[in-house]
Formats: sequence, C-alpha cells, structure tokens
Amino acid sequence: GRYFYDPGFVQAQWFELHDRFRGQVRGEVEDDEFRSILSDLMGQLNYSHLGVGARPGGTPGIGSTVSGELGLRFDTAEQARTGMLRITAVIPHSPAARPGADITPGQYVRAVEGERLTAEANLDVLLAGTTGRRVRITVGSLPPSSPDPSERIVALQPISRTAIRELRYRQWVDQRRALVEEWSNGEFGYVHVPRMAGDTLQAFHDEVADMAANKLGVIIDV
Repeated sequence: GRYFYDPGFVQAQWFELHDRFRGQVRGEVEDDEFRSILSDLMGQLNYSHLGVGARPGGTPGIGSTVSGELGLRFDTAEQARTGMLRITAVIPHSPAARPGADITPGQYVRAVEGERLTAEANLDVLLAGTTGRRVRITVGSLPPSSPDPSERIVALQPISRTAIRELRYRQWVDQRRALVEEWSNGEFGYVHVPRMAGDTLQAFHDEVADMAANKLGVIIDV
C-alpha cells in the first residue's frame, strides 16, 4: 500500500485487512485465485480504478490452468483458521443453485471427485480445468475431519470465473434494487452504471427510460 494516495487508507483498517485476507492464501494458490483474493482486498478501500490483471501470456505452470467455479461463498474466518470450506451463500443461477442440488449455507464441501479436503487443500487447484465438465462434489453438515452420515454427492458443472463474476454482479445489483424498493415503498427505482462504455450506457438509458414511466424517481449509482 505504499503508493496509495492517502496514508490513512481512506479510514480502512488496511493492516488488519491485510492479515485477514492473508489467511485465505493457503497452500498452493493459483494465479487466478490470488488475483481474486487481491481484488477483494483492494475492494475494501471502496475506491475507483483499482484492479489486478494477469501478465500478458499468462504464467507457465499451474496458474495457466483456469479453475471452474461452483457459485459458492465460504466462511473466510473459518477457512483462515482451519482450512475448512463452510458455505455461507449460494450465488443465484450458479451451478450450485441448480434445482435438486439442495446446497445451503452452513454445509461444508467435504470432497471433490472423491478426494477428501484437508486444511492444506486448495479448491481452485482441485477444480482446475473443470469448466463445462461434470464434477462430483461431496457436501455435508460437518467438516471433512469428522464422520458425517448425512453427506451426499452432488454433480455440478462448473462455469468460468468471468461467468461467475457476472452472476455476482447481478446479485449485487438485485440486492440494492430490492433495498431501494423497500425503503421507498416501491416509488423509486435503482440503476447501476458499472463503467462508462457504449454497451453499459445503452443499457443504462434503456433501464432509466423503462423506470421513468412507473417511478417517482430513479437512484443512479455510478
């Protein structure tokens, strides 16, 4: 953080955040996963035009294999403390949210393709190269270190990180739109503009035009 413009890091507890996110970098971490963790860390600053990108041509070795995404969020505190993957959320419309999967917060990912997860295991490594393929995921109510008679195997088809990022963005917008609807008793709409580009500006124009006929006002989040 030595090059950030504000020595106080816009009141973010930067060094505490650094230690918390460092706990997520366990074992053999892929480049893609590390960039995702680092992006989440920088996002805590809530400041624009910050990002992380890959080196041109990628990095030789394991980092060059893209990992599939299931659409699960995990308890980062427990992951940092024990290495276990306790599910805290299932992203809507993701592979894990498919009808019949019945994956819910509070469950644990216990194994991938029969390989039991340990504290040193890395989910991204286990899911490397699985995008678009059918993968067997074992879930249960207890961590892998404990016997769990309720555990079961769910077949999922991982998607790309770009696709999961779009689903996470849609969820984020839907949550804020729902809050505006609730707080305004349905009288105000909400539109988010993710970037100043032709396609997003056209979508913004269409959304505002649609809401203008039915709302008293629109909150525009840029």
